[in-house]
Amino acid sequence: MKGGPRKRARTAPTLMGNVGFNFFAFFAGKGASAVVGIFLIRILGPEGAGFYTAALGFAFVFAIIADLGLPGYVTREVSQARDRIQGIFSRALLIQAVQVVVASVVMAVSVLFGAAGQVPAPLVALAFAGLALAIMTVPTSAGLQGREEFRAVALVSSACSWMNAIAVLAVALVAPSPFNALAGWAASNAAGLVLWLWAGRRNGLAFRRPAPLNAWGFWRGAFPFAMTGITNQLYVRQGMVLLTWMASVFALGLYGAAARMSELLQLILLSLSGPLYPRLGFLARGVTSSGLPGPAARESIGKVLTRALRYLGAVCFPVGVGGTVLATPLMLLLFGREFGGAGPAFAWLVWVAALSGAHCGMLHALNALHRARWVAVMFGFNAVFSLAINLVFIPRYGIMAVAMAAALCEVVVMVASLFLLKGRCGIPVGLKRWLWPSVPASLLMAVVLRFLPAPSGMAVLADVAIGAAAYLGFLIVLGFFGYEERVHLRRFAGRLGLLRA
Repeated sequence: MKGGPRKRARTAPTLMGNVGFNFFAFFAGKGASAVVGIFLIRILGPEGAGFYTAALGFAFVFAIIADLGLPGYVTREVSQARDRIQGIFSRALLIQAVQVVVASVVMAVSVLFGAAGQVPAPLVALAFAGLALAIMTVPTSAGLQGREEFRAVALVSSACSWMNAIAVLAVALVAPSPFNALAGWAASNAAGLVLWLWAGRRNGLAFRRPAPLNAWGFWRGAFPFAMTGITNQLYVRQGMVLLTWMASVFALGLYGAAARMSELLQLILLSLSGPLYPRLGFLARGVTSSGLPGPAARESIGKVLTRALRYLGAVCFPVGVGGTVLATPLMLLLFGREFGGAGPAFAWLVWVAALSGAHCGMLHALNALHRARWVAVMFGFNAVFSLAINLVFIPRYGIMAVAMAAALCEVVVMVASLFLLKGRCGIPVGLKRWLWPSVPASLLMAVVLRFLPAPSGMAVLADVAIGAAAYLGFLIVLGFFGYEERVHLRRFAGRLGLLRA
């Protein structure tokens, strides 16, 4: 052969490989950040944690304006029109900056007139500054995911999480207070924005000033995603906002601890379904809001989606069941005796993470099929539904009302998504493969946990291990591991063998 060695061609990313990169991003980075966050809440105590959580929750309301659905829209457009990546990314970056400026003005005016209730205005402003910096990374992250560059996303996301963790840890050890914690978090997000922009340029997302900007056309295309984002944040965050007005700071701290653990679990479970979106978007290319894919495309989408739901259910359902049974011991172990009252709320909030992780693939499919407006309607219904529950029951049941409403809303989304995909879009989603045998195996695991003595302290970890082992055994007995699963396990074992060699 003449010449030097040939450069190896880049192979197309596999869906399982992308899931692996996403999972790596969590455990290599977000896991450290989450552990430090738990440590911070322990140090701040219920009252300090209440102010910290309430400031973030209130700032998230204004982040709705800064976001307006750009992540989902950019990812879908890049996955379906890879010849126009630079134009899509450049417009998204400029429009994102405009939205952040508008949201900052609205936030400043609202806080000036006392809309934050018992939460100090500087805390809300600082929390929003950190959120705004994080939101400015969205076009780059969404663009890289649309190109299925999950290796780069995983590495940069992990690095940013470690910067968050180091900044918050330094504050927790030197000068713990809600204000200092939010200041350290915002500073690390500023460094993270620089890192994301650098990584985007290295991976084919160089910014070029679009001429013309065509902002209206971009917003019009993103409008269904904007409605989804707005309604989603309204039903997810309005409970926390109502608590700042209708509950004590101590109760806010308890709810914040339970919500923190629920959000941590959500990050883990949603990382499993993230790579599914660009893959479904690619399979649904050519579909518009006025049409549906042909029989062959529907079959392909249904096959990929059913397989993903099967694996997602196998991971998510036992998390919900186990988290409910061990809710209070887990809160005591993680946050200390002062947070024991967070256990009943976490028993409901754990299902927010479990159900959202289990059905997120169906939301990805609806967005890929240009049915984002249907998702917006679902979330809009949940916003009204949860608002009614919270207004009626918070005065009597406090944080339990908010936690219960959040879990019920995820049930609504799961049922409605399944109906829309199967009934309205004709996507053959295998309901039995999704729920069997994960649900019965999870329930049998709960029976095992109930027969164990009530755990305390580190003993709860032993119960978690016993429950996991029992669940795996029930999965095997009920026939979860078929030919396809055995193939994946053999490949994984083979890779481990190569690593040892």
